[in-house]
Amino acid sequence: MWSGIGPRIIMIGTLTALQWFIYDGFKVAMRLPRPPPPQMPESLKKKLEGQQH
Repeated sequence: MWSGIGPRIIMIGTLTALQWFIYDGFKVAMRLPRPPPPQMPESLKKKLEGQQH
């Protein structure tokens, strides 16, 4: 049944997705806060400001 690379990829992908679903459900149930969104690096901000002018 699980011979070949295709079924193995599907199996691992499904198990990984299930782990993330359980992890997310636990965080929601425990009302844990979301992490802050990533900040743009200062070097990129300066580069973008330079292109606009």
